[in-house]
Amino acid sequence: MGKATVVFNHIAKDKGLKTGWGLSVLLETGKEPVLFDVGPEPEHLLSNMNTLGINPADIRTIVISHGHNDHVGALEEILRKTRKTLGVYTPVGFDKKSFDKLQPLAKSLYAVRKWKEITNGVYVFPIKGLCARENVLVIDSPRGLILFTGCAHPCIYGICKKVKNDFGKNIYAVLGGLHLEHFPVFFVRFLALLLKKLGIKLIGPTHCTGEKAKEALRQIFKEGFVSFEAGDQFEF
Repeated sequence: MGKATVVFNHIAKDKGLKTGWGLSVLLETGKEPVLFDVGPEPEHLLSNMNTLGINPADIRTIVISHGHNDHVGALEEILRKTRKTLGVYTPVGFDKKSFDKLQPLAKSLYAVRKWKEITNGVYVFPIKGLCARENVLVIDSPRGLILFTGCAHPCIYGICKKVKNDFGKNIYAVLGGLHLEHFPVFFVRFLALLLKKLGIKLIGPTHCTGEKAKEALRQIFKEGFVSFEAGDQFEF
C-alpha cells in the first residue's frame, strides 16, 4: 500500500493550508518518501508540511516535472535548508544556469533522459512533446499504473498512451495538472472519452486543468473523478 498527499495547490481542503498557483505532492510507498514538484514558495511548502504532519527530513528524493516557477520555485531554498541530503531529478533541457546553480546544493542532480526506477515501483518517465519536455512520475501499483503529472504540457493523451505502451500495462489513475484551462469544453469531453477508452479508471485534476475543464471531466468520469486538492490523500 502507498499514499499520495497533495502538499500544495491553488485550492485547499483545509483552511489552515497555504494556497497558490502551483503543485507539490508527497508520495509514500513504504520506503523513503518522494516529493513531486515543490510549488513556487518555500515558506508555503514548509508551512503546509508542518500542518500535514510531514517531516521534510524524511524526504530523500525530489522529482521536478518541468522548469516553470509554479513547480520549481521553492527548490533552491529547500535545498539550502536540507544541506545536500536530497537527490533531485529534473527534465532534460532544464535551464542550464539553474541546473549549475542547484548542483552544489543537492546530494545528486540528474537530468532524466530515459525512464528509470528511482525506488521500488516508482519511476521517473520523461516525455518529449512538440513544444515541451516534462517528467511524469509513474507508480506500478497492484491496480495498474498511477500517473502523477505536473502540467502535462506534452498532452495528457499522448503521455498516457506512451506510458501504457512502454510499460505494457494498463493505467489505473491520472492525478495532477492537465493544462486544459484554455481549451473548449467540447474538446475536454472528447479527450476524457479517449482517456476512458485507454482504460483509465480514475482522474484527479489540479491547478492548471481549469475549473470548466474539471467539471467536464467530472461529468465523463462520474464516480471515477477524485478530489486532488491541497490536503487530499490518495491511497494505492
